[in-house]
Amino acid sequence: MRKRLLDQQIRFCQEYIIDLNGKQAAIRAGYSPLSAEVQASQLLSQTKVRAYVQELFDDRACRTMTTADKVIAELYHLINFDPHDYYDERGALKSIHDIPKDARRVIASIETREEYSDTPDGRVLTGYVKKLKFWDKPKNLETLARHLKLLTDKVDVNVDGNIAITHLNGDALISEAKRVGISLPAEIERRIDADRVNAN
Repeated sequence: MRKRLLDQQIRFCQEYIIDLNGKQAAIRAGYSPLSAEVQASQLLSQTKVRAYVQELFDDRACRTMTTADKVIAELYHLINFDPHDYYDERGALKSIHDIPKDARRVIASIETREEYSDTPDGRVLTGYVKKLKFWDKPKNLETLARHLKLLTDKVDVNVDGNIAITHLNGDALISEAKRVGISLPAEIERRIDADRVNAN
């Protein structure tokens, strides 16, 4: 399938499977940022491009022994964590060793800052401030939705030549979120509402 594609189209496919973000894949493949979104949608509408993307997915799955189910399961962990797992019964942050493994996978970084107080004997260490930063939940939900084909890059061109770009299959995304019992982040809901307004 690769032989039927131009070099830039091949590069787009290789970039697309990294994060399933058509616009960014097009930019990384060398298309103009001004038209990257439209270009990505046009590329993904071509049978030969989609076939090569699928070939790349299959090859990667064989190499890494990673299945779509494992990817989706990992993304599901990243968007469905319970803050309760990070604190003890007194409300103090647990030691990293006491946080369950699944909960640790959600942590993007840990910052520890020493706190000092001035005393007649000089500065004395009085404690620590620890901050946990989690992976971006809306971004992970968006990625999960893309894997489930609930988030699409679609371009509609009407007879006047006007282009309407639809990013979210909002109804499907809302339906799936309800089915699995999760709440959509406000950012995703705002994008769905915006897309509905733009579609009218």
